[in-house]
Amino acid sequence: SPSLRASTAVPAMAPPEAGRVFQVDSSSDPRGAWRCLEVRKSGIPGAGQGLFAKCELRNGTLLGEYRGERFLMGQHGANLRLRSDWSYIWKVPRCLAKPGQPAVVVTRRDRATASRCSTANGFVYVDARPLDSEVSNPLRFVNGAKPGADAAQTGAGANVEVFFADDRVFYYNVKPVKSGDELFVDYGSGFWRVPGSGSSGGDDSANAVVG
Repeated sequence: SPSLRASTAVPAMAPPEAGRVFQVDSSSDPRGAWRCLEVRKSGIPGAGQGLFAKCELRNGTLLGEYRGERFLMGQHGANLRLRSDWSYIWKVPRCLAKPGQPAVVVTRRDRATASRCSTANGFVYVDARPLDSEVSNPLRFVNGAKPGADAAQTGAGANVEVFFADDRVFYYNVKPVKSGDELFVDYGSGFWRVPGSGSSGGDDSANAVVG
């Protein structure tokens, strides 16, 4: 008779800590969530790669920093870069906390704070296209959730939200995410008005939380 073998089932990966979403530090992965993320083919036709959960992500888990090369308007090549890389760029109001003070957090609803920061310090543009490592920049691969019927048909409704901390970009989930689920973020309505072949120019073509 066949010999009996011990079970080789791998225990489920423990989820990262949930809560304290806006408490960030100098790390790009403050809660150790990246171990629970993997890049593979997106479930959205034609979208290329996407980012998926390898373990349960409880609601309100800080997923980490969306990393990218940073530039300011007026720098050499800024307009060309904005046109060519627009789908990977976040336009970030520069809220610069004083030394020793907590980071200034701007969420999608914080129009007053965003306006105050951008008036005082301008915007910085965070371009993730050149930083294409799945290991050191996994959140680069989160696809956008297109509103309307397409999202309902594909299940690609947003389960991730964005916020800015000083002049950095962070993602967190706003719904419980099961292992195997794909992550989708709301880039804002302006993202979908820009044709996929490139923007029509001007800094409003970048993704922005407010504006």
